Amino acid sequence: MLNRILETVLRALSIIAVLAFGPVAIAADSANSSPDNLRIIRFGTVIGIGLPGVFAAVDQGYFRDEGLKLEITFLGGGPAIVSALVGGSLDIVHSDTLAWVSAVAGGRDLVMLASAHSGRGISGKGEGFANSLVINGDSTISKPSDLAGKVIAAAPAPLYQTALKGWLKANGVPIESITLQTATSVPALNGLLKARQVDAISSIDPFTQEGEKLYGTRIFATPFEVSKPTTAVGGLFTTSAFAKADPKTVEGFVRAARKGANYFLKASSAERARISEAYGQMKLSAIAKEVPDIVDTYNYQTPLSGPVDLEATQNWVDLATQVGSIPKRILIKDHLYGTASQ
Repeated sequence: MLNRILETVLRALSIIAVLAFGPVAIAADSANSSPDNLRIIRFGTVIGIGLPGVFAAVDQGYFRDEGLKLEITFLGGGPAIVSALVGGSLDIVHSDTLAWVSAVAGGRDLVMLASAHSGRGISGKGEGFANSLVINGDSTISKPSDLAGKVIAAAPAPLYQTALKGWLKANGVPIESITLQTATSVPALNGLLKARQVDAISSIDPFTQEGEKLYGTRIFATPFEVSKPTTAVGGLFTTSAFAKADPKTVEGFVRAARKGANYFLKASSAERARISEAYGQMKLSAIAKEVPDIVDTYNYQTPLSGPVDLEATQNWVDLATQVGSIPKRILIKDHLYGTASQ
């Protein structure tokens, strides 16, 4: 048990270290390709899961086919990624859509290139959600109203807090009736619940399944049910200046990313795990030592490969405005690049 606890702590510390000391960058391209004459794109994504559809596009050579090579930087969440884009150290990014909207609300000229993923999940387990509201196995919480007066911990990312607050609102639980505690990182959430410092956590896979296996926790609700499966809770973004200066590169990037998303959706569980480990930071093989079936049951965020569902995504942004996750309402249709609607 001590070894398990230490492994969890080390996993959390590795993420905190990146947040403290800066991003992790890797050059990525399929093994048989050559960098000669390839346009390098400085691409940013989130620590941990990253964006598997883009990783699949790298693995299958779709970016190379478009004359592109990705230099991938991992950062600690949407706000940090968008800040790096605004600051000029990244060209195209994958981010929480709400972080993009917040930047636009602050006067930044950024555009959405494409949907990246929904809040729903793809899994051999069949639950369909990557994010869950989790409680201890012996918790007396049995219905939404039981959460009033309770302490719920969540990661600092706006999308998770918006889904949680939206779910509470939809189920008649006043948001002000709960105490929302912001955790330092997602891996730290299970420890807070196990130590009974909080009553519930807003967790994501594979940590949800890890908690079930090691600590006997259980899923109480799935907050992202407040959003449609086609909602772009994550997107691909760049600056208007970059898109105007190099539209061919932007269009090629989106084509490759969408091909990668389609490949990943059709891939087997083993293939998804291979791609995620090869190009991302989610090492399912290590977690499988404690949760043997994790490769087959892991809930990946579902990649989206078609046009942005404007109505669903605007509803998501409006919900975030209502629950205070973003400063003011933005009409996203006014900030879409052409590829987002194609």
